[in-house]
Amino acid sequence: MEKGVLKICVLILVLSFFGITNFYAQSQGMVSVVIDPKMAVEGPYKTSEHGELDMTLRVACHHLKYEIGAFTELFPAIEYYGFGLFFKYKFLLEKNPKKFNRWVLPIGADVGFIKRNQEFEEKVLMFNFAIDGGVRFFMTKNIGLELGINYRYRSDLEEIYQDNFQMRYNVYSGLVFVWE
Repeated sequence: MEKGVLKICVLILVLSFFGITNFYAQSQGMVSVVIDPKMAVEGPYKTSEHGELDMTLRVACHHLKYEIGAFTELFPAIEYYGFGLFFKYKFLLEKNPKKFNRWVLPIGADVGFIKRNQEFEEKVLMFNFAIDGGVRFFMTKNIGLELGINYRYRSDLEEIYQDNFQMRYNVYSGLVFVWE
C-alpha cells in the first residue's frame, strides 16, 4: 500500500511541475548549479578523510518578484538523492543606491522527497521540506554567483537516529544562469 501511495505522490509532483512549466511557458528561465562547500572540503562524516561532492541543480520559471521550479540534490557519497518543487520570493535591491542594482535576495520554501539507497530497504521515498534564502550577485545580465543557506527536515535521519523531527542546515554556493 505504501509503495502505491508513494507512486501517486511522485506522479502528482511530476504532473504539477509540468503544469507549472506549461502555465509559465512565456516566462523567463533560470538554472542554478550549487555545491555545499563544507562537504566539498570536510566530507559528510567527522571521520571522512576527504571531501565529497554534494550538488544541487534547480530549474525554474522566474518573474521579476518570484520564481517557481524543480530541484534535485545529488550526494552520491552517502547515496542521498533529493528532488521536489520550490517557490522563492525575490527581493530586488535595484531601487536602492545604484551599486546594488545587480543584487537579488531570494527567500522561499521547497517540498519534495529523499531517496537513500544504503540505509533503508523498506522505504523508497521519504518526504522532506525546507526553508531557504540566499543572495545572488549578477556579474552580467545572465550570469551570477549565488550564496545561500537552507534549513531542511530530514526524514532519512529521523529513521537512522530514531529521533523525531531531524532538522539540518547547509550552506551552498555556485552559479545561476537566467534567460528571457
